[in-house]
Amino acid sequence: MPFYLRLLIASAGACVVLLLWSGCGEAIADTPPVSPAIPVEIAAVEQAEGALPIRTSGRLAPKSERVLSFKVGGLVARINADEGDL
Repeated sequence: MPFYLRLLIASAGACVVLLLWSGCGEAIADTPPVSPAIPVEIAAVEQAEGALPIRTSGRLAPKSERVLSFKVGGLVARINADEGDL
């Protein structure tokens, strides 16, 4: 058996022994420290008036817009989709 093969087998055996030996020992608990309780206040549910409506002016715009381009010019005779279809 060649020397390098014996050395490889011995190294692999040593690694296995070290891995098994490192697993032996006391188990360390990974529990986080307990924090003190936070006091809370309980309140009864009551019905109240809602907020007043906000009246403002602005401009509506779509979230996305598609720019279409065609290789051949002409008129569109029919669109076989409804607004909002994907």
